[in-house]
Amino acid sequence: MISAPQCPTNFVMQLVTEDKKDGKYWYHRAYYYDAEGKRQKESFRCKKEHSKKCNGKYGETHYCKAYKAAEDRLKNLAHATKTQSLNLESLTKAERVEWSQASELAKKIGISMSQIIQIAEMHKGPLKPIRLPEAIDLFIEGKVAAKLRPSTIKGYKTNLNRLQLKFRQKHLHELHPSELQTWISGLTLAPKTHNDTLATCSTMWQWFKDRQYSVGPDNPFGKGVTRQETDEDYIDTLTIDDSKKVLEAAVEDPYIAGIVVLQMFWGVRVEEAQKILRKWIKEEHPMVTVPSHIAKLRKARYNQANISDDWKPQMMTNAKAVPPNAIAWLKYVLNKDYTYGKGKRQKKCVGCFWNVNASTYRNHKLKTLSMINGRKNVLRHTFCTMHIHAFGNMEHTSMIAGNSVEELDASYNEPVPEDIAFEYWDIMPPVEKENPLRIRQRVIEMAVT
Repeated sequence: MISAPQCPTNFVMQLVTEDKKDGKYWYHRAYYYDAEGKRQKESFRCKKEHSKKCNGKYGETHYCKAYKAAEDRLKNLAHATKTQSLNLESLTKAERVEWSQASELAKKIGISMSQIIQIAEMHKGPLKPIRLPEAIDLFIEGKVAAKLRPSTIKGYKTNLNRLQLKFRQKHLHELHPSELQTWISGLTLAPKTHNDTLATCSTMWQWFKDRQYSVGPDNPFGKGVTRQETDEDYIDTLTIDDSKKVLEAAVEDPYIAGIVVLQMFWGVRVEEAQKILRKWIKEEHPMVTVPSHIAKLRKARYNQANISDDWKPQMMTNAKAVPPNAIAWLKYVLNKDYTYGKGKRQKKCVGCFWNVNASTYRNHKLKTLSMINGRKNVLRHTFCTMHIHAFGNMEHTSMIAGNSVEELDASYNEPVPEDIAFEYWDIMPPVEKENPLRIRQRVIEMAVT
């Protein structure tokens, strides 16, 4: 049998916060004994002013990343001791005796322990268990290094954050399909979001599996966790009456009025509309600019309104034009008198707000537009569908909306009768009911005359 020095019986792995001799820096130090019985120390430099108040509890006042790193190191060592994994420096004397017995058994079946050790040394880093928070950080870093689009990275973070909130203390190999099913079933998610979350988690697990980390033999996010059925052929759009109700409610709230108008009539995505500045909107020569740094595909768009009396025929040839009611609604929210706030904090302003925080828009939308709660991207779906079927040029719609023709055809092209589509572009704000820009004749009637 293999003999090794015995670790002191009165010493356990511990975490201590100590300062350097010159008192300039503080360190969180993890102390333990390695397989040779030697006392080891690993230091994690603290950046906080009051180091002795640090803790590793995320979200609390005294949370410290360095303290957490030291704490996680000791937890990994403790876990390796418990599971007898190949962290040799963490083995106790009793576990080293078991190691020796395993060596004798390996020889009996024709495998030398030296070969096993060589294989283990070659892969010992990845084969160590990895806790979920560290796994998520490493996975995101890998995807950033792979130069994925920022929107894709943001989606990964959102989905994995749901998993981390529930299983922060677990290692990746400890996740089981039954508990994952309970977790995902308890979340209030749309079917597509439900499935996207599981798909992202499954992608992360496979990413570590491909890199030979100790994550278990089977994907816990696979067949053991139920996906929800989605009606992918149905594209959710607003009816004409619903569109009028949404506009009537939205234009009364200065926090969402402009964003809703830009989505419904100017082909701007909600994420882009939230970041639009007032200076990018021109009333004299009606145009809305979506700069490249806020555009989803990082390509600038310059959408303009057609204000001529015979705008319908011209819409067939003008690639970046939207009908006159787009500028009518925009002018309405730009010049409307608003009252916002409550009680003594109530204030008045002229024109809606621009560059609205995403959470502010979401909260006001949930309160003001309850009729479309849970209908994701329904405003954008409505714009694209009505523009395609009114003017019959998907390439023009793609230039205004900033989507490819293929994406429009797959995700936004819900069949709508032409007369209904034109009726959508005749919806005008209250102050514009008698405006001469409002053209009520259809293209067929114009052709007859």
